[in-house]
Amino acid sequence: MPDEVARHDYEGKCWWCSDVANSREHKWKASELREIFGKGDYGREVVWASGDDLTNLRSARSSEAKFSATMCVRCNNERSQPFDYAYSEWSSYAIRHHDDIVATRRVNFEDVFGDQTPEKLPLLARYYVKHICCRLAEDRIAIPTELICFLDGDVDRLTSVTAQLGVREEIHEMMEGPGPDAFGVWMRPSMALFSASRLVVTDFMSGIGLGAIELLYAVITESMEDRDPGLGVLENPVQQLSSFD
Repeated sequence: MPDEVARHDYEGKCWWCSDVANSREHKWKASELREIFGKGDYGREVVWASGDDLTNLRSARSSEAKFSATMCVRCNNERSQPFDYAYSEWSSYAIRHHDDIVATRRVNFEDVFGDQTPEKLPLLARYYVKHICCRLAEDRIAIPTELICFLDGDVDRLTSVTAQLGVREEIHEMMEGPGPDAFGVWMRPSMALFSASRLVVTDFMSGIGLGAIELLYAVITESMEDRDPGLGVLENPVQQLSSFD
């Protein structure tokens, strides 16, 4: 984006409650990384790629696995703990059943959460929104108020976000190809649209992946009357996975 496009200054404050931002959220849960890559020091076995740069991911708590400090300790732990627990259940299930999910292009969250699906699926949606908010804050883009209200439980459905589970085909092809096990975690490079007349970001898009399974999302960051509302995040317990490039 041009330098002239306005960026939001969080002034070192937590994007959720405005207390001092002194805590770094994991891009992926440490327990998730340990389940995939194991415990202890990874040495040179696990690599984090960012553009053309390659960095050894030494452990599940490596700096490269975290966002910058955009939250306070309370919001990143106590307030969002139920979201984290719901994600950990989903992540562990997705790791164990990855190949079946990719083959059928379908997830029934009742297989993940059982009878607690009505309570836990909204918590999982809020985990993903927490991740999205950290991504926006790190890129210095203002977080829509609706996302904060969603995390607070004041609204049950988002109109500023559309998120869809799918299979990223290039990752799937790489995992199916010859060579060592390529199962990993990743984030899609972000893309932002801006208003040329007002020089503000209007849309933000990215995705977060586990193996070949991706949650692709788009956020309307600047409300305009002629915009169609978003479709929300994980609104239905049965998800048909799309095919993503």
